[in-house]
Amino acid sequence: MCGAIFDVPHYREQLRILEKEIAQPDFWSNQEKAQSVLRERKRAEDQIAAEARLDSLTGDIETYIHLAHEETNRNLPEHVRLAHDGLKLEFEIA
Repeated sequence: MCGAIFDVPHYREQLRILEKEIAQPDFWSNQEKAQSVLRERKRAEDQIAAEARLDSLTGDIETYIHLAHEETNRNLPEHVRLAHDGLKLEFEIA
């Protein structure tokens, strides 16, 4: 959904590569580089988590909108609901 912003496939691939690098026996031989790699890993994990949170929030909002729409339709007089549904159908077909 938000691939343009978060580019999750890129971050997943980056995370896979970084995890492989971290698993190397000599990973900690260069402390400065190791810390840099761990920061990159954290950034990738944060981006993946942010996208997951955004997807979850988007789903919640869509559900709320759907429920609000159903509630609004339930409270409308029948002739208004039919007119609304007719217009909706007309624009979906066109």
